[in-house]
Amino acid sequence: MILIPALEKLHRQAHDPAVIDASGELDWQALFAGALGFVQLLRDRDLGSGVHVAILAANRAEYYQALLGALLGGVWLTPVNTHLSDIEIDYVLGDSESAMLFTAGHEYSHKLTIPVCDLCTVDLQTDKNTPEQLYRQVRAMLEQPPGGTLMYTSGTTGKPKGVKRAAASSVGRTLENWCRLGRDIGLDGTGCHLVTGPVYHAAPGLYALYDLLNGASVLLMESFDCEQCLSLIEQYQVTHTHLVPTMFVRLLRHRAQLDRDYQLASLQLVLHGAAPVAPDIKQGMIDWWGPILVEYWGASESGIITRVGSADWMEHRGTVGRPLPQYELSVRDQAFIELPQGEIGELYARREGQARPFWYFNDEARTQSCYREGWFSLGDLGWLNEQGYAYIADRRSNLIISGGVNIYPAEIEGALLSHPEVADAVVLGRDDAEWGKSVHAVIQPVAADIDQQLLQQRLQLFASERLAKFKLPRSWEFVAQLPRFDSGKLYRQRLVQS
Repeated sequence: MILIPALEKLHRQAHDPAVIDASGELDWQALFAGALGFVQLLRDRDLGSGVHVAILAANRAEYYQALLGALLGGVWLTPVNTHLSDIEIDYVLGDSESAMLFTAGHEYSHKLTIPVCDLCTVDLQTDKNTPEQLYRQVRAMLEQPPGGTLMYTSGTTGKPKGVKRAAASSVGRTLENWCRLGRDIGLDGTGCHLVTGPVYHAAPGLYALYDLLNGASVLLMESFDCEQCLSLIEQYQVTHTHLVPTMFVRLLRHRAQLDRDYQLASLQLVLHGAAPVAPDIKQGMIDWWGPILVEYWGASESGIITRVGSADWMEHRGTVGRPLPQYELSVRDQAFIELPQGEIGELYARREGQARPFWYFNDEARTQSCYREGWFSLGDLGWLNEQGYAYIADRRSNLIISGGVNIYPAEIEGALLSHPEVADAVVLGRDDAEWGKSVHAVIQPVAADIDQQLLQQRLQLFASERLAKFKLPRSWEFVAQLPRFDSGKLYRQRLVQS
């Protein structure tokens, strides 16, 4: 018998909180009744197994009803970034071949050729069955073909790409796999899971789902705010959460302004990834919250490939960890020759039992470009040490070649971010007649009214004490706000265009 802790919650603790948002809370009965209500919505519109639909949602409980309903109903659900322009949203809807758009807490008035349904204005919980009846209904669906998610990458340097992962044979097997994925990274269903980022992103949205399926209650922030984050952890005795490095920076800066100590002892696990983190920033969070940070490396395509706890990270400072049991890593040069330990090359991974763990929707050429002789690449450069710990140097597309020398912007950004007057930083390569490319630093200062010329001088001295001369920025730029996604990734295309 397939055991899904969330279903057992429905069966035995139906009125305990399952999902809490700014408008209230859903218990386990309401969560599953809403998921079945979503299935009925699909059937009423003849949207059967294998069909693609999309959802444009704020951080609301309806999102998780739709996510579970899509799985049970056999459809593919595309979460759409609410910060995209109308043109960008239209692109995702068209590229994903979505037959319908659902919204929840986010209006979309742009003219569309597909129907739109606002989940906040329909009663998803039309099924008034008892928890026992709901439990039996869901269990009866476990052998059916599953739906899933068609996730779109951030599109940091071009148009976003739709990603599908290899699916299990049934709804039940999919739920089992998602529960196991959660347990593999410490999301074991205990306590309360705080969602600090937007649910349309794979990391905050899906990791919370895995914890929810393992029996945790999920608490949704509308948007990230340092004071509210600390307050919610204390009030709800949060045990698990996911943060990105820019949130670490903001929290550490906010700490200096606190007029009281928040009680954060309930926290057992803080996942982070999606973007590089400066070692000094991470160490500051460990010093404050304790050795509960777990870093991972992966992508929308693969999910988590490596992970590392705080204790191992402090022994191997800067690492993103060792591969999960189902993965193997290799570092290769441009000719696909394996490189020895310590040498930087392109990181390749392969997953046991899956020749193609993911593919790009309707783009076989792009899919094939990721795979080589049973291995796949996410475009990251890095190296492995003698104990098998992986280190990320940078994205292959970010590499700066200056005078024939490889320069990795992430290393320079990490050094600059450790300066107390820097709120955010990015390093780019600029065309240079003599060197080919030169290092250009774009800085978001903590203080908006700071003397930029004096700050530049301080940063030049600061960087020179930490970096080799050839890595130092040759030009500087100061901006009020860097264009980042809520995932922490930089929208480089917008920065270059500006």
